[in-house]
Amino acid sequence: MTNLQNGIYSASLSVLNDDLSLNDEQTVLHAEKLISQGCAGAILAGTTGMSAYLSIREKMNLIERASKSSKNQSMIIGPGTNSLLDTVKLINFAKSKGLSKFLCQPCSYGWPSIKNKNEAIYSYFSELVKRIGSCEIILYNFPKLAGVDFSVEIVEKLVKNYKDIFVGLKDSGSDDLYKKIKIENFKVFVGSEKRLLSSLKEGCSGLISATIQFPEQIFLAKKVFEEGKDSEHNEQLVKVRSVFDSFNLIEGLHTLYAQKNPIYKNILPPLRLLNEKDKTILFGELEKLNFNIAA
Repeated sequence: MTNLQNGIYSASLSVLNDDLSLNDEQTVLHAEKLISQGCAGAILAGTTGMSAYLSIREKMNLIERASKSSKNQSMIIGPGTNSLLDTVKLINFAKSKGLSKFLCQPCSYGWPSIKNKNEAIYSYFSELVKRIGSCEIILYNFPKLAGVDFSVEIVEKLVKNYKDIFVGLKDSGSDDLYKKIKIENFKVFVGSEKRLLSSLKEGCSGLISATIQFPEQIFLAKKVFEEGKDSEHNEQLVKVRSVFDSFNLIEGLHTLYAQKNPIYKNILPPLRLLNEKDKTILFGELEKLNFNIAA
């Protein structure tokens, strides 16, 4: 049985140096801070962490650094590569360093021309398992990024055949897959605060979100998670997320964090900080919600 906890997880930011290389020390410190503030864990080098733009060497350096953290067992690695073999290399390296939890999606190429997508997804993940052995994988359903949806059938098949490996799913899709999956001892997390309350009513396990980067959002999300439908905090939680959803999440988050620490102004193209007009709109809408920008 998995030791993956229910709760609120941050899709943590990556911190870059001025030359746009990954600052693995500051990236791990950022994740540690979020965990200390109440997150059940943090995703390192996930979508929010610009994983697709980071080199294999940078990800290996990050894994090395994370493995030495006192909070390493609360950290989940997002390989974030389109190569099966690179994903295998990163997972096996992380395992050798004592890290065993991963957030994985299928590669994001060629799906429109593939007729039986369920078979293709199963082929990818079964080959992955064959090459990495024992670990814990959270499947990542993000069709806007990968180009393909997980179906209930393929999730059930993967869990049935590799029940100790595929232990959960993050649903960032648009068809409410989280409402349809009912697998014993399998954890389902949603990818937005907007879905947290409805997912809890479905018996889901919590939230993995890009905007769980701030003490206020962590506090509100934990209250909703703990109190469920009786929580008075859900409206504010959703309103803050809705403000960020008006922009590219990574750009908005880095723009806000850069107000306190200029190292966050570093962001990999094609991403960029918000222009002055959008920055003014973002800050103005957050101030209307009494969101503490200075903190």
